[in-house]
Amino acid sequence: MQIRTSVVIAKAREIIDSGAIGDVKLIICMDYVGRSGCFFRRHRTRRRDQVRSLTLQKGCHALDLCNLFAGSAPVRVFAAGGRAVFGGDKPNDLKCSDCAARDGCQFNGARSTIGGISYPDRESLCVFAAETDVDDHVVAILDCANGVKINYVECYFTPEYQVLFDVIGDRGALAVRYAMDERLWVELRPRDGRSATRIPCYSEGGGHGGGDRTIIRALARALETGTPMHPDILDGRHTIATGEAIQKSLDSGRPMDIPPPPA
Repeated sequence: MQIRTSVVIAKAREIIDSGAIGDVKLIICMDYVGRSGCFFRRHRTRRRDQVRSLTLQKGCHALDLCNLFAGSAPVRVFAAGGRAVFGGDKPNDLKCSDCAARDGCQFNGARSTIGGISYPDRESLCVFAAETDVDDHVVAILDCANGVKINYVECYFTPEYQVLFDVIGDRGALAVRYAMDERLWVELRPRDGRSATRIPCYSEGGGHGGGDRTIIRALARALETGTPMHPDILDGRHTIATGEAIQKSLDSGRPMDIPPPPA
């Protein structure tokens, strides 16, 4: 949940809490988990029996931010998705370094990048392995307890590696870009006719847009003072329950209620 404390998300929440876009009504989240298109298909994360779903393993970050911006937890979801690119009939132990087709393969691990940075993995496993059974795209519609609607899109075969939000209120809208390349910004679009204002956000380092450092400091303060910290275990529970409901809806083709947490 360290992305909650990144500089760009903190700035977005400050603007939302100020009332600049009014009451939040609708959130659109585009979770582009490109990572050279295939990072999560090169390891055990390509198998459901290892990670359940990539919405739980990776998408939980963006879902947590949706909950944060909505100011509420989802209570119902309808989702669709599947495998459009990855998986196939290749041997499960086939590595890029041993593959005769590697030079012409766009997913050759030796040429992989993450967030535009070279990240070669010559010993990576083939992304078209037969055991691959996690989904590579998800589209979900979420209803929150407070009436906010969320449209969540998760894609793993897009070239980009970033998360984009449109948080739309009854007085304006806020666009948010979070990415590992540190090009972070929020853009306020008022309804009153004023021009949009884009605000760049700069972290002091520490990973995840400064979020790693900030959340570690917050934990240290909580331990020193004995006071609760936020986000807390309930925030985490809401996110995981949402991810599980998304997968159940996707598998069944039916809407799913998200149960409330135990008393």
